[in-house]
Amino acid sequence: MRTSEAEALYRFYRSADRAARLMRLSADRLLPEGLTFAQFELLDLLLQHARWKEEDNGVKPDDLSGQNGITPMRAADELGLTRGSLTSLLNQLTAGKLAVTRTDPEDRRSKHIAITARGRSLHRQAMIELSGLTTAMLTVFSRERFSGVQGVLDEFVRWLETEGRLQSGVSRAK
Repeated sequence: MRTSEAEALYRFYRSADRAARLMRLSADRLLPEGLTFAQFELLDLLLQHARWKEEDNGVKPDDLSGQNGITPMRAADELGLTRGSLTSLLNQLTAGKLAVTRTDPEDRRSKHIAITARGRSLHRQAMIELSGLTTAMLTVFSRERFSGVQGVLDEFVRWLETEGRLQSGVSRAK
C-alpha cells in the first residue's frame, strides 16, 4: 500500500509529466513548418550556449569561427536524450543547415556543435510563433502565479539532480 507522501509525489510527477507532454504538443503545432519541438529544444540549447560564449569572448552572433559550441555528449545530457536520439536530431539540423559540427582543434577526437545564422533565424521565428501560447497562458495565470510554479519546478529539478539521486542510490544499495 502506498503512503500518502508517496502518493502525493507520484501525483506531482504525473501532473508535471502530463503538463510537459501537452505543452510539447501545443508547441509542435505552433512551430514553423518542418521544425519539431525536439529540434527546437536543441537549437535553443545551442543558442544559449553560443550566447554564453559570446559574452565570455566578445564573439559576434553570426561569427561561427569564435564559437567552440557544445559537445554532443553535453547536449544529450542537458536535454535528457540518448546519444542515438541526439545524433538523429543533429543530423536533421545539419542537413537543414541550422547547425554545424566542428572538430575540436585541441582534441581532434572531440566534436562540437554550433548554431548557424540560419538556425538563429528559424529559432527567432519559432519564438515569435510560441509567444502566442505564452500570451494565452498569461491570460489565465498571472505572472506571479506562473513564476511561483516555475520556482517550485526549478527547485524540484535541482533536488532531483543532487540529493534525490543520492537518496535513491542509497535506498537501492541496502
